[in-house]
Amino acid sequence: MKRVVLRIGCGAVCAALALTLGCGCALLPPATGVPGAASSAVSVPTDDSGKPLYDPAVLNDDRLRVLYCYDRAGSSTTILCGSTPLHQAARSENVSLVEDSATGIADYWLRSWSDPTGRGGRRTALYDKTGTEVMSFEGEQNATLQNGLLVLQESRLVDGGYVPESGYGTCQVIDLATGAALPVPEGAYSCTLCGDKLVFSCYARPEGLDDYDWDMDYQQNRWVVVQEKDSTPVYRADAASAYRLFYDSDTLSDWVELDVATGAETTDQILYNTQTGEQYTGFLQVYPGGLASFSTGDGRYELRDMTTEDRGLIAAFDEQPSQYFPGYVVTWHSGEDHGYELYDLETGTKTPLYDVNPPITP
Repeated sequence: MKRVVLRIGCGAVCAALALTLGCGCALLPPATGVPGAASSAVSVPTDDSGKPLYDPAVLNDDRLRVLYCYDRAGSSTTILCGSTPLHQAARSENVSLVEDSATGIADYWLRSWSDPTGRGGRRTALYDKTGTEVMSFEGEQNATLQNGLLVLQESRLVDGGYVPESGYGTCQVIDLATGAALPVPEGAYSCTLCGDKLVFSCYARPEGLDDYDWDMDYQQNRWVVVQEKDSTPVYRADAASAYRLFYDSDTLSDWVELDVATGAETTDQILYNTQTGEQYTGFLQVYPGGLASFSTGDGRYELRDMTTEDRGLIAAFDEQPSQYFPGYVVTWHSGEDHGYELYDLETGTKTPLYDVNPPITP
């Protein structure tokens, strides 16, 4: 899903651009089709009155950013490095920044375009800050980056066309320093990087199932493999899939969420540490500072500090934790009187916040 933003480092400029982009804008000249060539062929885009959309001097920081413009003909996406336009995408192209999830810095950007000779009629390439192509790939690829490892994911192909709604395609992992592809287990469709470990979600489509039919037993046909870069296996979980912790992932960089099917319609969520092998069942969510909440077998809930050696228990609750603030937790209670309460972690005092369905007074 595309974001309608200009990714810049200066809040003031961002606000000014947001206001300016609310108006129509004159698009850059047509893309040359060759990334990098745009820097010498295009200038700063202007609004309908001919005023520049941004001050180039303010953006001279050598950072990659994306500029989205809109007019009656539709949208246009431009990749900038500092104030220099690198490439304006054609309507049939997809462009995005590739940010290193470990550092939050984007030194590369990805472009895919239509090509009848490419797999699925598409091709993809990775570019650096100068607009120079680093490497190219067959098909329509999505990319993530962490610690120099590029993870590419491609949707499933059926009869030469993509079927993204099927949910299971292919993935590959490339070391950008060497350009070498790392070993990937059979059936892998996604990869999460956790330190020096690679966590793959895999799937095997049942034989005899029509290409366009939905696998009703898909949960049982998935599995998770954790391995070293040299493919040495570390851990396997059957009937499972793995997900990166997008919230507070820097603090909990060694942890992943495993969703393990325990029945036809039930799933157990597990917080798994790729370095120590620890597993905490009943995982619910994470909070700032490396905290996480879990449901227990007796119907209660726990808040734990996952950054401590003993994963210390902070508090236990009768109601499900919803949000955490230093010293406080907002809990959600269900039933006829369902609503929210503010729980004081120091005193244990509960303060009602509001009811979801308050009584109606005549």
